[in-house]
Amino acid sequence: MRKLFTIILTIFLGSTLLSEASPVNLKDETLQSLLDSLDVTLSHKDDYMRGKEQRIRSIKSTLAQSSDPERRYWLTNDLFNEYRAYDSDSALMYLNESYRIARSLGRRDWMDDVSLNSAYIYAATGLFDKAEEALERVQRDSLPPAMLMRYYENKVFMLTHRGQFLGEIYETKPYADEVDSLLAVITPTLETSDPKYLWFKGWNAMRTPETAREVLPEIIEVMRDRKYDNGDDAKAAWMLGMLYKLADDSTSYVKYITLSAIADVKACNKEIASLEELSDLLYQCEDFERANRYIAYCIQCANYYKSRVRVGRLADLQYQISDSFSRELAHNGRQLNHYMWGLIGIIVIFFCALCFIIVQMRDLKKSRKALHDTNAELHKRVGELNDARASLDEANRKLAEKYNSVQQDAMELSMNNEAKERYIADIFTICSDYISKLDDFRKKINRMIIAGRLDEVRELTKSPDLSQSELRELYNNFDRIFLKIFPDFVDDFNSLLQPDKRIEPRKGELLTTDLRIYALVRLGLNDSVKIARFLHYSVQTVYNTRQRTRNKAILPKDEFIEAVRRLGNPRM
Repeated sequence: MRKLFTIILTIFLGSTLLSEASPVNLKDETLQSLLDSLDVTLSHKDDYMRGKEQRIRSIKSTLAQSSDPERRYWLTNDLFNEYRAYDSDSALMYLNESYRIARSLGRRDWMDDVSLNSAYIYAATGLFDKAEEALERVQRDSLPPAMLMRYYENKVFMLTHRGQFLGEIYETKPYADEVDSLLAVITPTLETSDPKYLWFKGWNAMRTPETAREVLPEIIEVMRDRKYDNGDDAKAAWMLGMLYKLADDSTSYVKYITLSAIADVKACNKEIASLEELSDLLYQCEDFERANRYIAYCIQCANYYKSRVRVGRLADLQYQISDSFSRELAHNGRQLNHYMWGLIGIIVIFFCALCFIIVQMRDLKKSRKALHDTNAELHKRVGELNDARASLDEANRKLAEKYNSVQQDAMELSMNNEAKERYIADIFTICSDYISKLDDFRKKINRMIIAGRLDEVRELTKSPDLSQSELRELYNNFDRIFLKIFPDFVDDFNSLLQPDKRIEPRKGELLTTDLRIYALVRLGLNDSVKIARFLHYSVQTVYNTRQRTRNKAILPKDEFIEAVRRLGNPRM
């Protein structure tokens, strides 16, 4: 039992337990959520205090209107319970009133109850001599079991707080044996609904990691429906956290210590241990900003409660946290200076780049002016280009030759399944090359015109204009080749459209303009400009057609294009 008592004292002194706890991962999502909840709870502490003050005013109002001594005793007892962990001076004042009433009525049991409560307040505020005197006034032999439990609880509370105040661990074997005897008798008889059940059950199990692990499932079951908004829940969660610490489960330890702190804040407790424990832990984990906020709140509570026991250690811990926090801020300040100089360097580079861009923009403006003058000269030659339109006959002949070459490539494509898409791409390339050659031819004619060689131009351009029949035949052959490779393309494409918006080729047609455009998309040609050049449509026509067809689709725009690219399995 001496070992158990030493463990309990060690906990109150904030030291590590017998087994070294595993590292705490404060980045765990659950722990971060709990710490955020604690921050929110602390931000509403004034609301909880207003609620508590409202309850106190209500009881005081009832007390002022009551003249019955017994009624007044219970009301002063209620006020003590409100002030017990909130304001030690007010708690002692109402205890004195309760003792006066109990003495006047000759109620020894009430007087013992007041003495036990007084021992708690004196021990909590560091008046240990008075706490011992209060305990000595209690007639222990005549106490009922419930008050006997409170007697030993307060005795242990006094001893542990005295050890914390003096920085010592006392080897008080007589008291340890008394607590041991009490636990042996009382713990098996406690009901789970008893407010002291978790407290004594936890103490009894706090011997070794094995005993702690054995009792944890039972205590967790009792704690399952707790809301963590009152002092009893705060103590129970603190005890459960310490058992987890002894059992080397650091995550659960932090979880329940945090829940205990939340319950303390909601209950407006000023005599708190959980938030102090959590501040020390956060300090060890180098979360200095949070640790500094928590320890400042703990010192505020200790000063308000006038707890001599906690003020000294809290001040020392705050100094360590503040010192570390200051050093971290200084380090961050140095880093910020480095970043500032880096930012200044970036700004200088940006300014230089801006100056360079301005110079380039001026040069570009001059180039544009020169280009404008050149375009003006070209416009003068537009009339002469009208005379060169006859040259398109020669271009038509070359187009027919290229077209025959494309037909031959398409026949080879139908015989080679693995190369079919490459050959289709060749069709695009040939057509594009021919258009480029037409442009070269135009430039050649233009140069001849500019040079005044009009007779040569007339010789080159005697044939009539390019016939649209060649384009229709090109479309027909493209449709035939494409549908030979993708025979189900029309049905597959229509499956992507709304049922009443299906696109069906007219009689004598293989593909409509809409289908032909999306056939090119199926082959991987998605650029509207390239599609327009291949089909000899305007870019606006291609864009409007694609937009109109997409509006008929049952899929979003991005998914529709991707679905078109996956349509059909090529066949030979």
